[in-house]
Amino acid sequence: MLLSTVLISIIYFSLIALFIKGWRQIPTFHFRADRPTKTKISVIVACRNEAENLPTLLNSLRNQSTQSFQLILIDDHSTDSTFEIMKLSENDFEDVLILQSVNYGKKQALKLGIEHASNELILTTDADCSAPPTWLETVIQYQEHTKSDLIIGLVAIEPADTFFEKMQQLEFLSLVSSGAGAAGIGQPIMCNGANLVFQKQAWLDNYSNLHPKSNTGDDVFLLHALKKQNRNINFLKSEQAIVSTKACNSIQSFFNQRKRWASKAPLYTDFVTILVALVVFTASFMQVILFVSSFINPANLLLLAFLSIVKLAIDSFFLLQTSWFFGQKITAQTYFTLAVIYPFYIIYSAVTGIFKGLKIKSN
Repeated sequence: MLLSTVLISIIYFSLIALFIKGWRQIPTFHFRADRPTKTKISVIVACRNEAENLPTLLNSLRNQSTQSFQLILIDDHSTDSTFEIMKLSENDFEDVLILQSVNYGKKQALKLGIEHASNELILTTDADCSAPPTWLETVIQYQEHTKSDLIIGLVAIEPADTFFEKMQQLEFLSLVSSGAGAAGIGQPIMCNGANLVFQKQAWLDNYSNLHPKSNTGDDVFLLHALKKQNRNINFLKSEQAIVSTKACNSIQSFFNQRKRWASKAPLYTDFVTILVALVVFTASFMQVILFVSSFINPANLLLLAFLSIVKLAIDSFFLLQTSWFFGQKITAQTYFTLAVIYPFYIIYSAVTGIFKGLKIKSN
């Protein structure tokens, strides 16, 4: 047990140290108002029962510093007033297209929207998001600077009020930070469709690689497919292009979301992504094993303390850097509470999500 604990501690520490190096290596990109852009972009939003959230996103798009973009809104069989809200926005934008998806599911809705896009550069986001006024211009300037096939954008949880929201904000920050760090060392492993930019033809050419039967993963599967093809993938590290999204409003919706994310794991083919997931899962699993076994062998409490201190030290060092960039404040109470809960939560979410993913894979 001692050897396993020390080995896992070293591997986990080394992994997060690499992420820290990667985060630091990504240059910060700044929007310049005096730099005119020429590239046209299509913003695509697939919605299902988003009547409560969609007005905020639409208002955010109305306030963009450039209105020279195509907006495509796709209704995925909503049973609320989502489609009516879409129709009411038709006169608010220079170029807007409202569609209703015939087939069910986000990927089918996105496919419909992307097929109808008049521009080669595509940006996807979600209905429960908002963005700063410089978002689109910053994205376009970065694309013209890097000539990217795919741009991974930053996403953050909106300013939190309740303790539960603050926990989500910190946990989500750790995910985004890890994804950024991995991209910084040239091994992108994750992205978020709430702020994702890619070439239209690349998405259509890789549609079969997006696992259409799975109701999630349209973003990560595209990333992995383009990574395998050695396409030009970049991470946009810019405070002027951070998309904000809402926290889950209940514990049940939070776990359902995380299980849905975890269900993608059995479909992963990228070695680095699988390796990182195994390291994180194994470190958490070892913490739980040491905690449970300490009731039989109290000496295991020392091993648990050692592993936990290693994780706390390297994780806090990393998150303090990234939280500063996001303008988020981490409190000791939130951090230590999440550190205690996280190993149990990650095991539950991973196991239940993977079983769900295996069912999808077998169909």
